Amino acid sequence: MTARAPLQNHLGDRRWPVRGERRWQRLMPALRNEADPRGQARRDVLWLGVAGVVGAVVVGLLFAAAVPPERATPTGPWYVGGFTGLLLGATAMQVAAFFDRSRPGREQRRWLRLARPGALTDEQQSLVALGLVQDWAEGAWSATLPHRACWARLPETHRRRWADGAGRHPFLALRPVAPLAVRIALDEDVRVVTADDLRLFVLDGLQDGAWSRALGEALEDDERVRRLAGLLGVPADRVRALGEAEPAPLLRAADVQHVVRVVRDAFACDLVDEAEAWRLLRLAGDAAAAAYDGWDDYRFALRVAHALSTDSLTEVDLLADRLDRLPASRWPAARAAFPRRA
Repeated sequence: MTARAPLQNHLGDRRWPVRGERRWQRLMPALRNEADPRGQARRDVLWLGVAGVVGAVVVGLLFAAAVPPERATPTGPWYVGGFTGLLLGATAMQVAAFFDRSRPGREQRRWLRLARPGALTDEQQSLVALGLVQDWAEGAWSATLPHRACWARLPETHRRRWADGAGRHPFLALRPVAPLAVRIALDEDVRVVTADDLRLFVLDGLQDGAWSRALGEALEDDERVRRLAGLLGVPADRVRALGEAEPAPLLRAADVQHVVRVVRDAFACDLVDEAEAWRLLRLAGDAAAAAYDGWDDYRFALRVAHALSTDSLTEVDLLADRLDRLPASRWPAARAAFPRRA
């Protein structure tokens, strides 16, 4: 039997795995009302009503049985039962709110149980880890092929029941992404709308990607090279070396990272099946292995790309800080081996 993927971080949070937090007691009422304007009120009335009525009836009957007939009054049991019922109902509402702390973890377990993503092999984890810097920055998933929960991976019966998130559904904290939203984003960002588009995008991106072209242009300007070196705190010759080897690595790392994210998105919206997604990711792994000796060289190229795109010392230092904290994290992808060429 195939091992199931592990519980991961909550989207946007880097703590691994997801854990209960007090803040979800505050957030869940707003999320319920966002999905249904009367969602939180309906839930409160349900808890108050069930616990209150049950408590009132039980306590009222016990009070009536305990009080001697000569001292009993017709309204006594109702007063005592009603007061106790309100108290129990209010307590039940607080208990229900307390359980909201663990809501993200419970939702993720349910999604994993329904979607049934298998645990990644060592090779697959290495390929997914090519996008780890971006995953770490966003708090995305890095131990499954999709980088976040998606409706497309759930059984068809559940997708119809919950209308891919358009109707009421049980994933208020997890917020799975709808296939149509991903497809629209792929079209707007990289002009990919079909599986053939995706294959062409991968081949073009790995052969002569936008990031590598941008660095090639920057290397022709000594002033820009000195600026990049200053932002990164390295000698200018180290930046120039990215364009001098044969074949020149340029910024293949940034192109590979972009390709990895696009392929994972394409799988998340059912544009390609799992086998095709892994085949395309292996092409990205081969390109990374051909250009770099290991994670240090690969991630340095990502830092260069970040400096090239932001031209900001603050942003470059922020990325460096994230990379420094990555090895100490509990993320399995942080300990993956660098891909080897097939």
